Amino acid sequence: MEEGKPIRDRVPNGTDGVLMHQYANSLTDTDTKMRPWLNPEVHLTEDSIGSLRHRPGSLLEAEILGLVSYTGYAPHYKQLLKCWLLSTFFATTQTSRPVPMFEGIGGAGKTTLGVRIGNILQGPHFAAINAPTSGKELAEQMTATPFVVFDEFDKVGTDVEKTFKNLTTGGKHRRRELYTTSHVIELSCDATVILTTNADPLREAASMRRFLVIPIAPRQMEAGEQVYSAVGEHLLPSLMAKRESIWAELLDDLSACVLALHNVPAATIKTSFSMADFGVFVQRIATFEKWGMEAERMFLATEKKQEEQAADHQVLAELLPELLASSPDLQGNFYSAREWADYFQGMISDYDHARKSKVTFSYVNYIFKTWADLYRRKFGLEERINSHTKTKQYSLRLTVTDTPTEKKHAA
Repeated sequence: MEEGKPIRDRVPNGTDGVLMHQYANSLTDTDTKMRPWLNPEVHLTEDSIGSLRHRPGSLLEAEILGLVSYTGYAPHYKQLLKCWLLSTFFATTQTSRPVPMFEGIGGAGKTTLGVRIGNILQGPHFAAINAPTSGKELAEQMTATPFVVFDEFDKVGTDVEKTFKNLTTGGKHRRRELYTTSHVIELSCDATVILTTNADPLREAASMRRFLVIPIAPRQMEAGEQVYSAVGEHLLPSLMAKRESIWAELLDDLSACVLALHNVPAATIKTSFSMADFGVFVQRIATFEKWGMEAERMFLATEKKQEEQAADHQVLAELLPELLASSPDLQGNFYSAREWADYFQGMISDYDHARKSKVTFSYVNYIFKTWADLYRRKFGLEERINSHTKTKQYSLRLTVTDTPTEKKHAA
């Protein structure tokens, strides 16, 4: 411990905010105006010097979040990323942790964005690594490291997807130790993860709920446009020169998070976001900082994006346009889930065993119930109860118009 820099227990026990003191204590700059958490006269319970809310004029904006363009409402994605980044400092309370997925064409800056976050957290030698090809490899790469960026996460096997679902909700990876049959080892798999992909490869709706899809827009608007700068000789040295100042800004924000979490108990907050640890974390702080309603809207928009991503990868979403286009007489008519399953089965090739076994009555019934809102928007889904059979029936169409049309009733 350096002279004049005592570590003081000024945060509630059990919070990761004590890391602020540990990091600040390792710095050589003792200017307490820049780092007021070192000043024993500053009362953290009274003064909030940062915020979870994104600030457009911040260094985080200039050096990290504003480095790329976003497809959609940029402030939404910047705020979501800042919330995620600060939440990683409270890992012991984040059993269920969402994973940012930067999606876009090659050259858009997806990997650069992820690596720059790693440079801030771990230093100039941080680099992205290839996406894992097996669940075992994924578990190993998420162990013994605090942060990892998986690049080109474009093709994902079932094994990798299932392992991701397990590890992002607090699961552990267990396996027999090499050359033994009795000794079982457990990997912690507690690394913070970012993915980059050209096109979201996930297939299961449950998987999509674990990811924050961040769509990155192309840098080049036309061929030949000069938009790229040297990384090794310009971008990285410039970032490293500002790293300490960025950390000072982050620590300001983290001190505000600790203060908010101390004043808003977790038991008093509920969230609509299925990765509840992250959702409650953000809502507690946003409530204390008086932007709780905005945080709720942010999560609702995120959930809608997750639903759309999941629906785009569902088997029915792939089959429906083809079925309704090839059999237009089905549009606007009401059929039961079992009847719709029969129609789907009729168009699936006998050699496509995976789809044949998947698209059953139970699967169709589940999709129409679980994703009803989404299918109303995409396929004009309507429901009714058949007065004779007392079973639920569904109507679908390729395009939804404002003019109601007379519907034929299935016999």
